[in-house]
Amino acid sequence: MTESSNPRGGEVDDSTAPSPATPPQVAHLHNAAKNPKTLPRDARISQTLTAAETHGDKLAAWRAGQLQRIRDIANSKDAKARDAELKARSPPEAENEERAKRLEGPYTEADLNKRFNGRWVFSPRFGKVESDKTRQIDDLTISRVNGLTRIGERIVLDTVDSALDLLQQQKDNDKAKGRHRQYRLFKGDHQSAYRQCPINPDDYDVAVVGIYHPDRADLVYYIHHSLPFGSKASCLHYTRVAKGICAILWYWLLL
Repeated sequence: MTESSNPRGGEVDDSTAPSPATPPQVAHLHNAAKNPKTLPRDARISQTLTAAETHGDKLAAWRAGQLQRIRDIANSKDAKARDAELKARSPPEAENEERAKRLEGPYTEADLNKRFNGRWVFSPRFGKVESDKTRQIDDLTISRVNGLTRIGERIVLDTVDSALDLLQQQKDNDKAKGRHRQYRLFKGDHQSAYRQCPINPDDYDVAVVGIYHPDRADLVYYIHHSLPFGSKASCLHYTRVAKGICAILWYWLLL
Protein backbone atom coordinates (compact mmCIF):
# COMPACT_ATOMS: atom_id res chain seq x y z
CA MET A 1 0.00 0.00 0.00
CA THR A 2 2.71 2.37 -0.94
CA GLU A 3 1.70 3.43 -4.42
CA SER A 4 -0.14 6.59 -5.39
CA SER A 5 -1.95 7.06 -8.67
CA ASN A 6 -1.72 9.97 -11.05
CA PRO A 7 -5.03 11.67 -11.86
CA ARG A 8 -6.92 10.40 -14.87
CA GLY A 9 -9.32 12.24 -17.08
CA GLY A 10 -12.06 13.93 -15.06
CA GLU A 11 -9.97 14.14 -11.89
CA VAL A 12 -8.57 17.27 -10.38
CA ASP A 13 -4.82 17.79 -10.64
CA ASP A 14 -2.30 17.04 -7.91
CA SER A 15 -2.65 20.50 -6.41
CA THR A 16 -6.32 20.00 -5.67
CA ALA A 17 -6.46 16.32 -4.69
CA PRO A 18 -6.22 15.22 -1.04
CA SER A 19 -2.58 15.44 0.00
CA PRO A 20 -0.58 12.35 1.03
CA ALA A 21 -0.18 11.42 4.65
CA THR A 22 2.17 13.49 6.78
CA PRO A 23 5.15 11.68 8.37
CA PRO A 24 3.48 11.29 11.80
CA GLN A 25 0.43 9.75 10.14
CA VAL A 26 2.59 7.39 8.10
CA ALA A 27 4.41 6.40 11.28
CA HIS A 28 1.04 5.73 12.92
CA LEU A 29 0.03 3.35 10.13
CA HIS A 30 3.45 1.67 10.19
CA ASN A 31 3.11 1.01 13.92
CA ALA A 32 -0.44 -0.28 13.45
CA ALA A 33 0.67 -2.65 10.69
CA LYS A 34 3.41 -4.10 12.91
CA ASN A 35 1.06 -4.86 15.78
CA PRO A 36 -1.72 -7.33 14.93
CA LYS A 37 -3.57 -6.45 18.13
CA THR A 38 -4.19 -2.93 16.89
CA LEU A 39 -5.66 -3.95 13.54
CA PRO A 40 -8.08 -3.14 12.08
CA ARG A 41 -9.01 -0.56 14.74
CA ASP A 42 -5.86 1.54 14.39
CA ALA A 43 -5.27 1.12 10.67
CA ARG A 44 -7.48 4.08 9.88
CA ILE A 45 -6.98 5.26 6.35
CA SER A 46 -9.26 8.24 6.91
CA GLN A 47 -6.77 9.79 9.33
CA THR A 48 -4.60 10.65 6.32
CA LEU A 49 -7.31 12.80 4.74
CA THR A 50 -7.23 15.79 7.08
CA ALA A 51 -6.16 18.06 4.21
CA ALA A 52 -9.45 17.31 2.47
CA GLU A 53 -11.34 19.26 5.11
CA THR A 54 -10.34 22.51 3.41
CA HIS A 55 -11.00 21.18 -0.08
CA GLY A 56 -14.70 20.37 0.02
CA ASP A 57 -15.39 22.14 -3.29
CA LYS A 58 -12.46 20.44 -4.97
CA LEU A 59 -13.60 17.02 -3.76
CA ALA A 60 -17.05 17.77 -5.17
CA ALA A 61 -15.44 18.71 -8.50
CA TRP A 62 -13.45 15.49 -8.46
CA ARG A 63 -16.61 13.45 -7.85
CA ALA A 64 -18.36 15.25 -10.70
CA GLY A 65 -15.46 14.45 -13.01
CA GLN A 66 -15.62 10.79 -12.10
CA LEU A 67 -19.35 10.70 -12.79
CA GLN A 68 -18.77 12.13 -16.27
CA ARG A 69 -16.04 9.56 -16.93
CA ILE A 70 -18.40 6.73 -15.99
CA ARG A 71 -21.17 8.20 -18.15
CA ASP A 72 -18.74 8.20 -21.08
CA ILE A 73 -18.04 4.51 -20.50
CA ALA A 74 -21.76 3.75 -20.28
CA ASN A 75 -22.29 5.45 -23.64
CA SER A 76 -19.24 3.84 -25.24
CA LYS A 77 -19.55 2.12 -28.60
CA ASP A 78 -17.11 -0.53 -27.39
CA ALA A 79 -19.71 -3.14 -26.47
CA LYS A 80 -17.33 -5.42 -24.56
CA ALA A 81 -16.02 -2.62 -22.35
CA ARG A 82 -19.48 -1.15 -21.88
CA ASP A 83 -21.10 -4.45 -20.98
CA ALA A 84 -18.37 -5.34 -18.50
CA GLU A 85 -18.62 -1.96 -16.83
CA LEU A 86 -22.39 -1.96 -16.60
CA LYS A 87 -22.59 -5.56 -15.41
CA ALA A 88 -20.15 -4.74 -12.62
CA ARG A 89 -22.25 -1.75 -11.71
CA SER A 90 -25.49 -3.68 -11.79
CA PRO A 91 -27.68 -2.38 -8.92
CA PRO A 92 -29.10 -5.88 -8.19
CA GLU A 93 -25.58 -7.12 -7.40
CA ALA A 94 -25.10 -4.29 -4.92
CA GLU A 95 -28.55 -4.95 -3.49
CA ASN A 96 -27.56 -8.57 -2.83
CA GLU A 97 -24.52 -7.39 -0.90
CA GLU A 98 -26.64 -4.86 0.94
CA ARG A 99 -28.96 -7.63 2.10
CA ALA A 100 -25.89 -9.58 3.27
CA LYS A 101 -24.87 -6.49 5.34
CA ARG A 102 -21.64 -6.13 3.36
CA LEU A 103 -22.75 -2.84 1.83
CA GLU A 104 -24.83 -0.04 3.31
CA GLY A 105 -27.00 2.06 1.04
CA PRO A 106 -27.98 3.17 -1.48
CA TYR A 107 -27.23 6.84 -0.85
CA THR A 108 -27.18 10.01 -2.91
CA GLU A 109 -24.31 12.48 -2.92
CA ALA A 110 -26.38 14.81 -0.75
CA ASP A 111 -26.91 12.03 1.80
CA LEU A 112 -23.17 11.43 2.13
CA ASN A 113 -22.31 15.13 2.19
CA LYS A 114 -24.60 15.47 5.18
CA ARG A 115 -23.26 12.37 6.91
CA PHE A 116 -19.56 13.15 6.38
CA ASN A 117 -19.77 16.95 6.21
CA GLY A 118 -18.56 16.92 2.60
CA ARG A 119 -15.36 15.11 3.56
CA TRP A 120 -15.50 11.83 1.68
CA VAL A 121 -14.33 10.18 -1.52
CA PHE A 122 -15.81 7.36 -3.55
CA SER A 123 -14.14 4.63 -5.56
CA PRO A 124 -15.75 3.83 -8.92
CA ARG A 125 -16.51 0.20 -9.68
CA PHE A 126 -15.38 -1.52 -12.86
CA GLY A 127 -15.79 -4.99 -14.27
CA LYS A 128 -12.90 -7.41 -14.76
CA VAL A 129 -14.00 -10.06 -17.25
CA GLU A 130 -12.83 -13.56 -16.29
CA SER A 131 -13.46 -16.92 -17.90
CA ASP A 132 -16.53 -17.75 -15.83
CA LYS A 133 -17.68 -14.39 -14.46
CA THR A 134 -17.22 -10.65 -14.34
CA ARG A 135 -15.46 -9.79 -11.09
CA GLN A 136 -16.47 -6.53 -9.45
CA ILE A 137 -13.42 -4.41 -8.58
CA ASP A 138 -13.52 -1.05 -6.83
CA ASP A 139 -10.85 1.35 -8.09
CA LEU A 140 -9.31 2.54 -4.84
CA THR A 141 -6.28 3.74 -6.78
CA ILE A 142 -8.05 6.43 -8.77
CA SER A 143 -9.71 7.65 -5.57
CA ARG A 144 -6.23 7.80 -3.96
CA VAL A 145 -7.27 5.63 -1.02
CA ASN A 146 -4.60 3.07 -1.93
CA GLY A 147 -2.04 5.83 -2.28
CA LEU A 148 -2.80 7.04 1.24
CA THR A 149 -2.35 3.59 2.74
CA ARG A 150 1.02 2.50 4.09
CA ILE A 151 2.15 -0.95 5.22
CA GLY A 152 5.33 -1.29 7.23
CA GLU A 153 5.77 -5.01 6.75
CA ARG A 154 6.35 -7.51 4.00
CA ILE A 155 3.55 -9.92 3.20
CA VAL A 156 4.97 -13.46 3.05
CA LEU A 157 2.79 -16.23 1.66
CA ASP A 158 3.18 -19.97 2.13
CA THR A 159 4.58 -21.97 -0.79
CA VAL A 160 4.50 -25.57 -1.97
CA ASP A 161 7.65 -26.11 0.09
CA SER A 162 5.69 -25.08 3.19
CA ALA A 163 3.07 -27.76 2.48
CA LEU A 164 5.72 -30.43 1.89
CA ASP A 165 7.50 -29.45 5.10
CA LEU A 166 4.23 -29.78 7.01
CA LEU A 167 3.67 -33.20 5.45
CA GLN A 168 7.14 -34.34 6.51
CA GLN A 169 6.55 -33.07 10.05
CA GLN A 170 3.30 -35.00 10.21
CA LYS A 171 4.95 -38.15 8.87
CA ASP A 172 7.72 -37.91 11.49
CA ASN A 173 5.14 -37.20 14.19
CA ASP A 174 3.06 -40.25 13.24
CA LYS A 175 6.16 -42.46 13.11
CA ALA A 176 7.17 -41.39 16.63
CA LYS A 177 3.67 -42.25 17.90
CA GLY A 178 3.49 -45.56 16.06
CA ARG A 179 0.78 -44.42 13.66
CA HIS A 180 0.74 -45.46 10.01
CA ARG A 181 -1.40 -43.37 7.69
CA GLN A 182 -1.55 -42.32 4.09
CA TYR A 183 -1.49 -38.62 3.30
CA ARG A 184 -3.33 -36.58 0.74
CA LEU A 185 -2.76 -32.95 -0.23
CA PHE A 186 -5.59 -30.80 -1.53
CA LYS A 187 -6.52 -27.16 -1.57
CA GLY A 188 -9.72 -25.37 -0.70
CA ASP A 189 -11.19 -21.96 -1.41
CA HIS A 190 -12.38 -19.51 1.24
CA GLN A 191 -15.49 -18.27 -0.51
CA SER A 192 -16.01 -14.48 -0.49
CA ALA A 193 -12.91 -14.29 1.66
CA TYR A 194 -12.42 -10.52 1.78
CA ARG A 195 -16.12 -9.93 2.18
CA GLN A 196 -16.27 -11.92 5.41
CA CYS A 197 -13.90 -9.52 7.18
CA PRO A 198 -15.42 -6.30 8.59
CA ILE A 199 -13.72 -2.91 8.35
CA ASN A 200 -13.43 -0.16 10.93
CA PRO A 201 -16.41 2.27 10.88
CA ASP A 202 -13.88 5.12 11.15
CA ASP A 203 -12.93 4.30 7.54
CA TYR A 204 -16.45 4.59 6.14
CA ASP A 205 -15.73 8.05 4.66
CA VAL A 206 -13.15 6.49 2.32
CA ALA A 207 -14.97 3.17 1.88
CA VAL A 208 -17.68 4.49 -0.44
CA VAL A 209 -18.23 2.84 -3.81
CA GLY A 210 -20.01 4.63 -6.64
CA ILE A 211 -22.13 2.38 -8.85
CA TYR A 212 -23.61 3.66 -12.09
CA HIS A 213 -27.37 3.23 -12.29
CA PRO A 214 -28.37 3.06 -15.99
CA ASP A 215 -32.00 3.95 -15.34
CA ARG A 216 -31.05 7.10 -13.45
CA ALA A 217 -28.00 7.89 -15.62
CA ASP A 218 -26.37 8.75 -12.33
CA LEU A 219 -24.35 7.21 -9.54
CA VAL A 220 -25.74 5.58 -6.45
CA TYR A 221 -23.42 5.20 -3.49
CA TYR A 222 -22.86 2.38 -1.03
CA ILE A 223 -20.58 2.15 2.00
CA HIS A 224 -18.48 -0.97 2.44
CA HIS A 225 -18.87 -2.79 5.75
CA SER A 226 -16.32 -5.45 4.78
CA LEU A 227 -12.98 -5.52 2.98
CA PRO A 228 -13.41 -4.43 -0.66
CA PHE A 229 -11.71 -5.99 -3.66
CA GLY A 230 -9.25 -3.46 -5.04
CA SER A 231 -7.99 -2.24 -1.67
CA LYS A 232 -4.36 -2.71 -0.71
CA ALA A 233 -5.40 -2.73 2.94
CA SER A 234 -7.64 -5.73 2.19
CA CYS A 235 -4.61 -7.71 1.04
CA LEU A 236 -2.82 -7.18 4.35
CA HIS A 237 -5.80 -7.78 6.61
CA TYR A 238 -7.06 -10.90 4.84
CA THR A 239 -3.56 -12.38 4.56
CA ARG A 240 -3.31 -12.15 8.33
CA VAL A 241 -6.68 -13.84 8.73
CA ALA A 242 -5.74 -16.62 6.30
CA LYS A 243 -2.36 -17.24 7.93
CA GLY A 244 -4.05 -17.33 11.33
CA ILE A 245 -6.52 -19.96 10.11
CA CYS A 246 -3.68 -22.02 8.65
CA ALA A 247 -1.67 -21.79 11.88
CA ILE A 248 -4.63 -23.12 13.87
CA LEU A 249 -5.19 -25.99 11.41
CA TRP A 250 -1.50 -26.89 11.41
CA TYR A 251 -1.44 -26.90 15.21
CA TRP A 252 -4.32 -29.37 15.43
CA LEU A 253 -2.89 -31.50 12.63
CA LEU A 254 0.43 -31.94 14.43
CA LEU A 255 -1.03 -32.81 17.85
